[in-house]
Amino acid sequence: MNILSSKITSQAILVIRFGCHMTDIIYWHLTSNDGKNEQFGKLNNPSELIDIPMLFNSDVKILVCTSQIIYRRIKLQGNKKINNLKSLRFSFEKTIVSNIDYFHTIILKTDSDCCYVAAVEHKFMQLWLGWLKDAGISTTVIIPDVLTLPFSNGQWTSVKLNNEYLIRNNYFSGFLVKDTIVEKLLLTKSHLLSEDVFICTNSQPENLQRGQSCDALRIMANNVNDSDVNLLCGRYYRYRKRVADNYFSFTRISILLLLFVVVFINSLFNKYEIENDINILNELSRGFYAKFPSVEQYDSYSQNDNGYPLTDRYNFIMYLHDSNTAMVNINSAINSIRFDNKNRTLIYNLDITNSNVTDSEFDQIDLKMAGLSMTKSYHDDDTYNIVFQHQL
Repeated sequence: MNILSSKITSQAILVIRFGCHMTDIIYWHLTSNDGKNEQFGKLNNPSELIDIPMLFNSDVKILVCTSQIIYRRIKLQGNKKINNLKSLRFSFEKTIVSNIDYFHTIILKTDSDCCYVAAVEHKFMQLWLGWLKDAGISTTVIIPDVLTLPFSNGQWTSVKLNNEYLIRNNYFSGFLVKDTIVEKLLLTKSHLLSEDVFICTNSQPENLQRGQSCDALRIMANNVNDSDVNLLCGRYYRYRKRVADNYFSFTRISILLLLFVVVFINSLFNKYEIENDINILNELSRGFYAKFPSVEQYDSYSQNDNGYPLTDRYNFIMYLHDSNTAMVNINSAINSIRFDNKNRTLIYNLDITNSNVTDSEFDQIDLKMAGLSMTKSYHDDDTYNIVFQHQL
């Protein structure tokens, strides 16, 4: 057993067949991905499910006992094709002696004139899902066991499992019967074999249990992927969806991890760009204050000779701003600007040839609101000074 387990890969297919009661035997069949190695066994109760080898490294498919599943062929009225399951509920309810609300119903196939339906009570669905939850088993499919038996050319197929025969009599139906009943039927109705063929590996009752249990599980495991029936639909689809998500959890975690890495790297890059921009702004600000120094650092400043130390609270930028009221009206070329913090003066040297402001217009400029006084003086080199002085 241990040697065989080591040969079965993590891609193995595990088929588990549930009964309808806690005391029913549970059968399991494990097949490697290449189909060359297999294991099988049986459990006495659902609590032993965790003992199945490779349980959490296999693609688990659940088969359920067909004894509690109802199969019906419902004729459609007026040859009208019905795709909505709810519209079949009342028609289906007429064929069972129970309330349709107690059943989980699925459509197996819809033809032009009829619909094939299967139904199982909600209590059994909840029972099987409870066993899976308690054992921590994930699956995406729950199939009635008889619908995994082969069926072709209209011939019935039968396998024996313990003391019961599983019989598939149609593409969309099957049933389960005790072996004692089958044996009596074979004895009394042997002529029916020419019409409905039962495939059995051994006809001796005392030798059937072990051999046919293995064969039955192998047959169902080999055909489980060919069935498109799944009881995990409708209100139970969320269980399949949740379980299916577990198969891709590693991929999703990997994607989230990759996304985190990308965001982290992007944040580092943005941080680098921000720090680089801050450094550039610092360089620009240092260059600006080197060109236009503040009063706390320098005593005076000249546009032509890079400035002088200042000791007072007045600065070049403040004077430049306050004098703008007058200078905006003077259309003359500015030769130089000199700031004398000691005398609290800002001196503009302008070209007299391009001056457009007369002395009378100059005297009308009022700078009292800015706290400045303005004077004008001329030089022999065809230039003149406009002196702004902060009033105490």
